[in-house]
Amino acid sequence: MAEVADTTELCVYLRQLKAMYKLVNGPLIEERKKEVLAADIKRDIYEQCEKPKSSKEIAQVLGTKPQNINYHLAILTEYGLLDYETKGAEKIYRKAL
Repeated sequence: MAEVADTTELCVYLRQLKAMYKLVNGPLIEERKKEVLAADIKRDIYEQCEKPKSSKEIAQVLGTKPQNINYHLAILTEYGLLDYETKGAEKIYRKAL
């Protein structure tokens, strides 16, 4: 395992390992990605993360509440489509795949 400086780096490293694991499983991941992104709101959120953004910024652009966005961000993150970095009390999301 690579040397890790702090817990934030460790969290990022573990999310990257998870994303790599999902990549290795190829077709299953691609099929699940299609299923997850079939929902308009998740696809819109995913596209908003081309550049790093917080849930507040995404919600503002999409005209909804951050709480609604957070639910979908959690799913997109769980399936390895998005990654995030914690800055203070905020998570900044970006595309992982």
